[in-house]
Amino acid sequence: MYTPRNPFTPGHLESFTPSQYLARYLYFYQWDNQNSVGHPDTCWRNYHQTLMRSGLCCFGQLKRRLDESLMMLSGIQTGFWEEPKGIHNWLPFAWKRLEELDEGYDHSALWTKTAIERDVEFFQWHRELRPDNLPLFSFQSFKTACRKYGYQPDLELVASCFVLNLNTLRQDWEE
Repeated sequence: MYTPRNPFTPGHLESFTPSQYLARYLYFYQWDNQNSVGHPDTCWRNYHQTLMRSGLCCFGQLKRRLDESLMMLSGIQTGFWEEPKGIHNWLPFAWKRLEELDEGYDHSALWTKTAIERDVEFFQWHRELRPDNLPLFSFQSFKTACRKYGYQPDLELVASCFVLNLNTLRQDWEE
């Protein structure tokens, strides 16, 4: 059973109201910003570069990417974004790779080959997105969503989540 790295990761297909999702989004990314993941030394070997790019290289990074994917999918389900075609292509491979790493195995050569062969399949959905439909918020799109749904976030939390200067953010928030 999957245990998320980030305690604010939504459960698979967990549903939220828009305001609940906006709050969860802030807590998720604040925690993520405060708890970075490093790569073990093995990830810097040549064959791991491809795995790093595809998010399949090591246990910590893989869990981070899975958590982020669940956050994006939850936002899609909540109705903030349209579901991009093929967004689920990477997930089955990620679950399998996580299971393997969790059991103490690391078949890096096989996963590197898979990542190279499936690169387009894994990330085609991202390449086809319009910038305004990427399933993540920019600060401006977050501010617009908060106003649309009447959500009043703690601006210190917003500054922490989006890594912004609090004074500048307060001025921008009022505009």
